[in-house]
Order: sequence, then C-alpha cells, then structure tokens
Amino acid sequence: MTTVSCALVFMLGRGIASARLRDLVTHRRWMLRVTAFAMGPLTQRTLFPFFAAAGIDSLSRFWDLFMTAAWFSLALNIAIVEWWIRRTASERKAQAVELRGITVAVRTA
Repeated sequence: MTTVSCALVFMLGRGIASARLRDLVTHRRWMLRVTAFAMGPLTQRTLFPFFAAAGIDSLSRFWDLFMTAAWFSLALNIAIVEWWIRRTASERKAQAVELRGITVAVRTA
C-alpha cells in the first residue's frame, strides 16, 4: 500500500500545483483522482464480504482476499473516475471560458 500512498501524495501535489497556477479544470481532474484513491478503503470494506464469501480458512487466506479486495476497489474507483473525467471533458471543453487568465467551467441550465 506504499505505492498507493505515494501515488496519492503525487496526485494531491499535482492538484495543488494546478490550483496555484489557476488551471482549475486540471485541478478538478487531479482532485477527482485523489478522491477516488481516498475512497478506496470505504469501497474495500463494502466489497470484502463478497470476496470473503469464497471462504476463509486461514489467516493467509484472509489476507489474500483482503488485499485482493483492496486492489480491486482501487481499480474500480479509478476506472469510474477516469470514465467520469472523460465523459465530462468534452462537455466542459465546449463550455470553458477564460477570464483574466483563469480557466473556469461555465454551467448551462
């Protein structure tokens, strides 16, 4: 899980750097990715009982299923967020407006 921690810090840094550069569209993308990583444990706790239904007969089996659920939940969260970013990117690109050097997304009703 050290890899996940390092990736989370990296993405958080990219998001903050984008915000400081006033690139709020890129900031939004990075913060969505950070949220996906941060929600990993919650998703893991939700999915783990389905993995545990396969049967736990030893501590090593528990740990294997627990870590499988962890990586699966992380992959699921990232896949959903990346889908969401790509889905909304084309809409937001058409609606992006630049005001005083700051790129902002304009919502239309």
